[in-house]
Amino acid sequence: MAGSDQLKITTLELGKHQDEGHLRHKIFRRLLTGEVNVSGKWVADLGAGPCAFARIAREFGAEVFAVDGRDERVPEDIEKQGIHFIHKDVREFNLEAYDVVLIFGLLYHFELDDQIALLRRCRGKEVLVDTQVYCPDQVVRFPVDEWQHSLVQLNGYEGILYPEKDNPMASVSNRNSFWHTETSYFRLFTTCGFNNITAYRPLYLSKHGIRSFYRLLPD
Repeated sequence: MAGSDQLKITTLELGKHQDEGHLRHKIFRRLLTGEVNVSGKWVADLGAGPCAFARIAREFGAEVFAVDGRDERVPEDIEKQGIHFIHKDVREFNLEAYDVVLIFGLLYHFELDDQIALLRRCRGKEVLVDTQVYCPDQVVRFPVDEWQHSLVQLNGYEGILYPEKDNPMASVSNRNSFWHTETSYFRLFTTCGFNNITAYRPLYLSKHGIRSFYRLLPD
C-alpha cells in the first residue's frame, strides 16, 4: 500500500448515468473540468479504440494523438475531428514528446512485464488510468468463472490472470493479462516512479467486476 503521503482518495459527485460507458465518459469530463488541465498540452490516448476519450480531450483544448494497435473501430473522419490517429502497438510507441498520457481500459489487457515497461516510459508525465481492479469480495456478484477466484502472487504483485480469448478489445498479442488488487496497483505505480497517486471514488461496476480511475503524478 502506498503511504498516506503518496495516496489521496477523492470522491466525485457523478449523479445518474445510463450505462458503464456513459459513466466512464462522465468521470473523464469531471476530471478535465476540476482536476486535470489538458488545454494546449500534447495528450497521448493509448489503446484509443473508437477514440471517444480522445474526442473529449480535444473538446478541452488538447492536442490529441490516439494510438492503437488496431484500427477497425477508429472513425474514418477522426483526422477531420482534429485528432491524430497513429496505428501502432502502444508498447512500441515513443511517449517522450507528450505531457499527459491516458491509459483507459488498457492496463489490465497487458501482462505484468508490459505494464511495468509502459508505466516506466510514462515517468515524468501526468498519467490517467482507468482499469479493472480485482476485489475478491465482489466476485460473487458476477458470473462464476474459475479465473475470477484464482488469486495469484506474481513477482511480489497480487491479482488474477484474465484469459483474453477472442475479445476484439483484447491485447494484440498476449493470451492472458494481469488484473491487480488495488493494493497491488499502488505498489505498481510507486515502483514505476509515481509517488503522488489519487484514487477516485466511487468504484464502479463493469460486466466483469470493479473498475477505478487513478491519477498519477511524478515526484
